[in-house]
Amino acid sequence: MLYDKLITVADAETQKTTKKKLKNLVDI
Repeated sequence: MLYDKLITVADAETQKTTKKKLKNLVDI
């Protein structure tokens, strides 16, 4: 149960950084 939460949090962080990277690519 706790492990699933950790995976979900890590996945959310990954999506955040991915969106930031995509934004940076669009800005260039």
